[in-house]
Amino acid sequence: AVIGHFNSGCSLPASEVYHQAGIVQITPASTNPQVTERGFNQTFRLCGRDDQQGDVSAKFAFDSLELSKVAVIHNKTAYGQGIAEVFRKTFEAKGGNVSLFDGLASEEMDFRATISAIQKSGAQAVFFGGMYNQGGPFYNQLRQAGFKGAFLGGDGIYDGELIKTVGAKADSVFITFGPDFMATESAKPFLAAYKAKFGQDAGGYAIYGYDAANILLEAIQKAGTTDADKVSQTLRSQSWKGLTGDAEFDAKGDLKKANYVIWTIREGAFAVR
Repeated sequence: AVIGHFNSGCSLPASEVYHQAGIVQITPASTNPQVTERGFNQTFRLCGRDDQQGDVSAKFAFDSLELSKVAVIHNKTAYGQGIAEVFRKTFEAKGGNVSLFDGLASEEMDFRATISAIQKSGAQAVFFGGMYNQGGPFYNQLRQAGFKGAFLGGDGIYDGELIKTVGAKADSVFITFGPDFMATESAKPFLAAYKAKFGQDAGGYAIYGYDAANILLEAIQKAGTTDADKVSQTLRSQSWKGLTGDAEFDAKGDLKKANYVIWTIREGAFAVR
């Protein structure tokens, strides 16, 4: 079996190989809907989907921030473009205007041309579908160019490196991610063990990877075999307890319930808004 992968761009092609080989896969972090939409019986995920979090982010932008015009930029990957398209669809369905929809190469770090187009479009805010290593510099260059609107993104920018890049006082950053499981009493032993082992605090998805591994091992034990079909049937047969709460998989391998919330940066750390 495989715990992984992190990015949808990796999980999508890899899952085809695992499917052909009869290997169970549980990804703790790949959110592109197509990961579980192809009928692969042995593919699971312990996180939500882009069509869930993109929807949450767009509704938050329109309803809570009362934005009417947003620029949507993505990194041209399965993850980034996928969540960006869901955001655009939901935001426009609510009556909002996507003044610019554009893609950047995932290695691009000079955003001057894109920022100029954003400013010319009259956007009040920017939604970025991409990863933290690009999102941080993008945010900084937006502020340096005088853009003061909100900066929204998906779980791909939820990482401590983002805060290191944008600074502890970064304003109006809004990210979709799961509830704050890291603050629960049950997570404390894991977090302490992680820091002792690796010399740093656990990242946002470490706890999801930990749960995925434990759920898989328990399913193998209960199935009494490592046969992929039987383990997959067992995974779908019941609710599983983890540090991220109870998890139940539907017929596709998705969680029956995924609770995305809005996070921001407050006092130098991520905090639920």
